[in-house]
Amino acid sequence: AAENGLCEPCYSSVPAPAPAPGPVPIPVPVSLSPSPSPSPSPPTVPSSERNALVVLYDNTDGPNWKNNENWLNGDPCSELWYGVECDSEGQHVELLQLNNNLLAGMIPSELGQLSKLTLLDLYLNQLSGMIPSELGQLSALSKLKLNYNQLNGSIPSEIGELSVLSNLLLDGNVLTGTLPSELGQLFAITILKLTDNQLTGTIPPEIGHLPILRSLYLNINQLTGTIPSELSQLPELYSLWLNRNTLTGTIPTVLGQLSALNSLYFNNNQLNGPIPSELGQLSKLVSLKLYDNQLNETIPLELGDMSKLSDLSLYDNQLIGTIPSELAQLSASLYLQTNELSGQVPDWICNVSIYDLTDNLFSCPLPSCCSAAENGLCEPCSSTTLSERDVLVILYESTDGPNWKKNENWLNGDPCSEGWYGVSCNRGERVYKLGFFDNQLNGSLPSELGQLSDLYWIQMDSNLLSGTIPSELGQLSSTVYLKLHHNEFTGTIASELGQLSKLLELKLMFNQLSGTIPSELGNLTSLDIFGLHSNRLTGTIPSELGHLSAVTSFAVHTNQLTGTI
Repeated sequence: AAENGLCEPCYSSVPAPAPAPGPVPIPVPVSLSPSPSPSPSPPTVPSSERNALVVLYDNTDGPNWKNNENWLNGDPCSELWYGVECDSEGQHVELLQLNNNLLAGMIPSELGQLSKLTLLDLYLNQLSGMIPSELGQLSALSKLKLNYNQLNGSIPSEIGELSVLSNLLLDGNVLTGTLPSELGQLFAITILKLTDNQLTGTIPPEIGHLPILRSLYLNINQLTGTIPSELSQLPELYSLWLNRNTLTGTIPTVLGQLSALNSLYFNNNQLNGPIPSELGQLSKLVSLKLYDNQLNETIPLELGDMSKLSDLSLYDNQLIGTIPSELAQLSASLYLQTNELSGQVPDWICNVSIYDLTDNLFSCPLPSCCSAAENGLCEPCSSTTLSERDVLVILYESTDGPNWKKNENWLNGDPCSEGWYGVSCNRGERVYKLGFFDNQLNGSLPSELGQLSDLYWIQMDSNLLSGTIPSELGQLSSTVYLKLHHNEFTGTIASELGQLSKLLELKLMFNQLSGTIPSELGNLTSLDIFGLHSNRLTGTIPSELGHLSAVTSFAVHTNQLTGTI
């Protein structure tokens, strides 16, 4: 009472009155037989574990939980507190499962004292505040489910110390900050789900070190930077969802090594560059969603190899060229709308059950199944053929014409009469030669070059050209010289080049071309020079190349070719 009275009141013990004098009691014989031993008390959890549960109850409005049966009564194990399961001896809490139970408040750090806990499931409550770093002390924890709450702050790096954790579900919160690189130490993890938060920064490459990870969900955040190529080192990966972030850069070609992948969602980002042809190696892929990015160049024909694909969503990009005929092999829905695809819509599109090709640059006529008279799913189309000047202007704009070494007279009047640099015309005022050796062309070749029907000489070597070589060049039946060597072309060699029956020189060496050598090149029976060396070509040398009886120079060295000669 002299201090704060927090223990008042108290009572003094009064001595019992002394007994009155009387006769001396006579001793009574006492039996010496042993008394029965008391029954053993039931085992109890350590006080630290019970205290941790009580603090959780107090912190999260336990009296108003949906179910709080037996809580605070005696021992958590013997009294069967709702949502608490213990080991067989009843000495340690092993499972704490209070999902969808109206918990409201903050997760207490004391839960880190549940040293034998294997499951912590607080999913779908009203928890707020930060995730305690002390949860990293739960060395036996296998599953951590804190998803669909209102947790904020960053993900504690200490989570990376949970060496046997298999499931980490933190989705549906308002977590901020960056992804800890320590997540790359969760070598037992199979599901990592951080969807629908406000996480920022880049994706740590260390995540590529998780040997049995099957599901990686980082979608609906604010992640930036590029997609780490290290993700290709996840051999068991089944689901890779990075959609609805702000990721930039190109799609790593090495992701084609993810042989177990079932779904790949990169949509709603700011990715650019080509769609890697290597994705065609994903033989188990069912859904490929790359829509709403800035992907350009042509659709790789290798995508037609994904025999299990049911959903191909490439809309809202900047894709060019024609629809590859190889896509006819798929049983997938095709969403290719709002791109810059051109050429004729193939008739086989009428055999596709679900498709949308609207808002492209297709030529008329359209297949009847998708014309304006039917459903308009291929509209609009244009019956106007580009002029040769228009084609050259597209080339100029696609390859950074203002910064060419030489661009005299370009864009002035008529290309032939004004003498545009590098352009030669025949007597019929048709373009028949393009010569831009070492002229700092930088960008991709437009597919519209395939409309220069009189073109017989194409020389664009020693520049900075990138992207794929347009398959439309195979329409140039007059072309005799095709010199595109010493550039930065990627992707595969279009099989359509085998249609150039008058070709004498095919020089594609010193690029970064990949894939196999098309057997159709064996149709170039007039060919004198065959130069494909110093690329990244794989596969075997097609036997059809034995038909090139006029060849005097045949060079395919410095590639990754295999098989026999």
